Amino acid sequence: MKTFLKHALPLLFFVPVTPILSAKDSLPLMQITQQALAGDARAQCNLGVSYMEIARSPKDCSEAVKLFRKSAEQGNVQAQSNLGVAYYLGHGVKKNLDEAVKWFRKAAGKGHRVARFSYGIMSLLGEGVPQNNAEAVKWISKSANQGLPEAQTMMGFFCRVGCEVPQSDAQSFRWFRKAAEQGNAIAQCSLGKCYISGRGVQKNKAEAAKWIRKSADQGLAEAQSLMGLNYKTGYGVPQDYTESAKWFRKAADQGNHIAQL
Repeated sequence: MKTFLKHALPLLFFVPVTPILSAKDSLPLMQITQQALAGDARAQCNLGVSYMEIARSPKDCSEAVKLFRKSAEQGNVQAQSNLGVAYYLGHGVKKNLDEAVKWFRKAAGKGHRVARFSYGIMSLLGEGVPQNNAEAVKWISKSANQGLPEAQTMMGFFCRVGCEVPQSDAQSFRWFRKAAEQGNAIAQCSLGKCYISGRGVQKNKAEAAKWIRKSADQGLAEAQSLMGLNYKTGYGVPQDYTESAKWFRKAADQGNHIAQL
C-alpha cells in the first residue's frame, strides 16, 4: 500500500476535458487560445493542460495554474481538480495542502472521480484535513464505483485489511482485477500475488505469472523481482536462469532490496 500511495496522486496529474492539442495543430490551438482569452472555461482548462505538457519543470507551470484558476472559479470541475493537484504537488504555485483540499472538495462534491479519489487519499494520510479512515473510504469508494483504477486498487487494499469495510479476500480480489484489467501496474502485481497465495481466488501459477509479467513490463520493481523469482523457480513459466537474472537486475536497478540480495 505504501508504494501505491507514493505514486497515486502524481499519476493523476492534469487529466484534460478533451484530447490535448499538439503544437502542430496550429489552427485548432489558435482557436482554443482565442476561446480561452474570451473567457471560455473549458478552453482555459485545456489550454492550461497544454501548457503543463510543454513545461520543462514545475516552476514553468505558473501560466497553466492561472488558466486553471480562471476556469475553476467559473465552476469547471476538471480545472478545480487540476488546481487541487497543482497545489498538492507545488507545480506552478507554492505547495499548499489547505488549498489542495479546498479545490478537491469542490470538484468531489460535483462528482469528479479524480477529485474524489484525491480528497480521499488526503483524508487517509491526514494531509490538509484531520486523518479520517471513514471519510477516506467514503470518497475513494465513490471514485472506485465510477471506474477509476487507482481508486479500485485502493479499495482492494481496504478490503484486504478490513479498513472501514468488511474484511473480504474475495472483494479485494474483485477490486484488484477491475483495476488490473484497466492496466494499473500495482493492481496487476497485487492480482498476481492473489493467484500465488490463493487469497480470494483459487491458486493458479499461470495466471499469477501472467499478471505479474504485465506489471513488470510497466516497470514496477516489485513485479520485476517476482518475475526474477518465477523464472528462477519455474513458477508459472519455464525455468530460465538468464531471464531470472534479467528481471532481478531490472528490479535491483530501481533499488528493490530483495532483488539486490
